[in-house]
Amino acid sequence: MGSPTFIQVQSSPHIETTRELFLEYQRAIGIDLCFQNFSAEVANLPGEYASPAGRLYLCL
Repeated sequence: MGSPTFIQVQSSPHIETTRELFLEYQRAIGIDLCFQNFSAEVANLPGEYASPAGRLYLCL
């Protein structure tokens, strides 16, 4: 296995992958994250994580 590759999330395929990972995380912890406005955050990715103020990366 090679070295991991870090990709800044900016385009549709990476946004969808990130969305799936966030939702999988929510299911895994078994806690309703509505108090954090999680649904809106996931629906609006990259949202606050977008450049220039934020960053969102996937490690592949």
